[in-house]
Amino acid sequence: MEAGQIILVVAVVVVLTVVLSLWSRRQQGASWSGVVVDKRREEDEERGRTTYKVVFRTEKGKQTVTYINKADYDAWEMGDRGEKASGEYMPRKSG
Repeated sequence: MEAGQIILVVAVVVVLTVVLSLWSRRQQGASWSGVVVDKRREEDEERGRTTYKVVFRTEKGKQTVTYINKADYDAWEMGDRGEKASGEYMPRKSG
């Protein structure tokens, strides 16, 4: 590898790290409360992987999708109230 290619690779890695860090910080910093309006399970047969999503409608009327594991997916039901506190990644049931 030439020096120019190495610098380019390092620059790309740094930019990706910064973007992912900002996205993660934004997700963790967000807070909301809402109601489960949809649950989705998507299977990727090629990779042998299943993705679980719970969709909330917040009190402000915005929809937010949360990717969760199977146990948490099974615990949420349509109409359940949830709250995601600032500083946490996952919502929890609230009444």
